Amino acid sequence: MEFDLGPPETKGWFNCAQARPRAGARVFCFSFAGGAERWFEDWPRLLPPEIEVVTAELPGRGTRPEPRAAEDFPALIKSLAEAIRAGLDLPFAFFGYGPGASVAWELARALRDRGEPIPFHLFVAGQRAPREPSSPAAPAVPLLCPISACGSLTDAELGIEQLDGWRDETAGPFFLHLFCGNPPCLCRSPLLLDEIARELSPQGANLPSDPVERSPVVVPPLLPRQLHLWRIGLDQPPAACVPLAECLSPEEERRAARFVRQRDRRRFVVSHAALRMILGQYLGLPPDRVEIEVAAGGKPSLAPTSGLLPLMFNLSHSEELALVGVTLDQRIGVDVEHGRSLVDAENIVKRYFAAGERARWQALAEDERLPAFFRGWTRKEAYLKARGVGLSAGLDRFEVSFAAGEPTCLVEEGGTADSATRWQVYDFSPGGGYAAACAIEGEIERASLYDWSPLRLIGPTVARVARR
Repeated sequence: MEFDLGPPETKGWFNCAQARPRAGARVFCFSFAGGAERWFEDWPRLLPPEIEVVTAELPGRGTRPEPRAAEDFPALIKSLAEAIRAGLDLPFAFFGYGPGASVAWELARALRDRGEPIPFHLFVAGQRAPREPSSPAAPAVPLLCPISACGSLTDAELGIEQLDGWRDETAGPFFLHLFCGNPPCLCRSPLLLDEIARELSPQGANLPSDPVERSPVVVPPLLPRQLHLWRIGLDQPPAACVPLAECLSPEEERRAARFVRQRDRRRFVVSHAALRMILGQYLGLPPDRVEIEVAAGGKPSLAPTSGLLPLMFNLSHSEELALVGVTLDQRIGVDVEHGRSLVDAENIVKRYFAAGERARWQALAEDERLPAFFRGWTRKEAYLKARGVGLSAGLDRFEVSFAAGEPTCLVEEGGTADSATRWQVYDFSPGGGYAAACAIEGEIERASLYDWSPLRLIGPTVARVARR
């Protein structure tokens, strides 16, 4: 099926291989290279029958022999806006991969400016945000629709920091997901298609979009082999800290009172209250009812009476940022560090790193050493925290790789790589000059990053929690 409305020169720009007259929603797909239909040929089979799949065929790509339109991008967007009008009779989403993500974003903005319906949801994958935070370009008016930015767990060049820039392009909810698999195969990931199906279900497509909502009202479902990372800003106003302090346990209140500086007390209160609020949402419990116990090695865990879900978690904070990692039945450790330029990296490496790590670090160029130090340090700390042994176990008794883009290989003392088969270590940049890493026992299929807000996670949500 082709959409025939619009000027004759736009005929054939959008194609639907399997028309679904009873569809309740439609997803328009914009590919990163030629042969759009080939990249999305499995989508009609893998998505629910109430979702119709439409692919965009741009000039100079696939079956279109015309000259490429990239040289006149505004004209391309104008033509697409005319050609797509016939397909706007249903709730619809845009999915764009690579440069196709930029096309989908610009087209959504063009539809808004023309007074046409805009996508119910914009999915972008494999592409950094259209403008860097430091870009001199004039800021654009954000879209009101939610944006989901998706990437690959194995993509060393396009990680959380690059994808996170998409949050500035929406005044609505923003979601960031990393999936397993090679980047070129991302648009065929079953997990990605599950996410699209969930957002475009008839129930979801009828929900209004809150233009100021920036974080989930309730925690998303957590399934096996999934990782949820929560980014927590600790610089909260005093008015927010008072009710947060009421979430703490008596022991946490005593620990908070021992801080001499008010800043350190605030950071402790916010980070631990946020942890309790997040866990309480997964468990369907008020924050002060979440029972946390601390093992001999110092690692916190849920008490057996805290709930039915086998949640495992870890908390780390540095300066004004905290991270919480949550999994089901998989030991986890997280570490975040602020990239301070005054840190004595050389002495720390000499004192705490293993011999092989010291040699590799010394071989780096001078300007590469500090970033490499933080990658190595956060990876090592995350691994020890996941095991629940802390720094007392000895940072020099095992090695990690810490060059940018390298898979993290764990080598235990004695030269064996046995731990590499049980532990996965991922490093990422949460932005703002911070470095972070996460260590997980076993493999994961999907990692999602969420921003915590003290105003949102307040009530129990047992019905929304995924149980095994």
